[in-house]
Amino acid sequence: MEGANVEDVAESHDDSYYTVSISCQVAFHSHGLQVHYIRDIQKLERYLPFLHNLVHHFDSIGDKPLSIQMTQKLGISWTSPLTLSPPSPSFLTDADLRGPKSFQIDNLCFELGIVQFFLWCNASRMGFTNLLQSATLLRRAAGVYQYLAYEFLSLLKDAQSFECPPEATIPVSYVMSLICLAESQIVAIMKAKEQKPADILLSKLHYGVVKYFDLAMIFYSTATKECKNFSPILMEYISCYKVLYELKSYKYMAEAVKAEGKTGNAIALLGKALNNEQISAGGTKSWQKVIKQDV
Repeated sequence: MEGANVEDVAESHDDSYYTVSISCQVAFHSHGLQVHYIRDIQKLERYLPFLHNLVHHFDSIGDKPLSIQMTQKLGISWTSPLTLSPPSPSFLTDADLRGPKSFQIDNLCFELGIVQFFLWCNASRMGFTNLLQSATLLRRAAGVYQYLAYEFLSLLKDAQSFECPPEATIPVSYVMSLICLAESQIVAIMKAKEQKPADILLSKLHYGVVKYFDLAMIFYSTATKECKNFSPILMEYISCYKVLYELKSYKYMAEAVKAEGKTGNAIALLGKALNNEQISAGGTKSWQKVIKQDV
């Protein structure tokens, strides 16, 4: 816990919790199917003030050996959806008997960081009929993930003496921040389409999404070097939507060129887009189906 100013964490994000609550109440009335997300968020919000208070008191203990001794046997454990399940023993053949890997993390500061990670992960998954509200929440989530990576987890990295889940690493927080920014840009595109903008503008907006996913892939590559048994599911999502929005960008660019009477150039652009899709597309059949539908 050395080096982490927990009071700053609390002061910076107390208002965020209320923002999430208000947003989720609006979502509840608009999307009854999102109730499971709301319940998870409410549980995390009830837990966070208690955890902030607990971490603050432990951080204020002058006797560091005593503080360490008091937290050594907390029994805090997390299972990570981003970690591959360990292989079954030879005598277990049913894949259903395998569970996600459990991480024992007896460190309150890491607990605080992980809880905030999952709070905003759930919040950013919410669907909203109000596009402006959705974009605002996604940008706010991106800022929290960036804060966790740049300020919070970086301060704790030197003190880390145990294996932790991917969600508690700096590169994965950056990946999540960039995904939220990409999704915020997607919402902005949906809002822009209401005004029927020029095709060339839509092409540029879609390519902006591609650039966010490009950066996310770089940080994902770093994360795979730090995390053992890192599940490819996050990369499949990133690569699928990168290809999808690159296709859309070329499509709108081709429409703009066609409108100028340059049909040959438009066909060439579409051909290049399809060629890039064949080179880049990967992942599971379900992701490939999403791409093919757009093609």
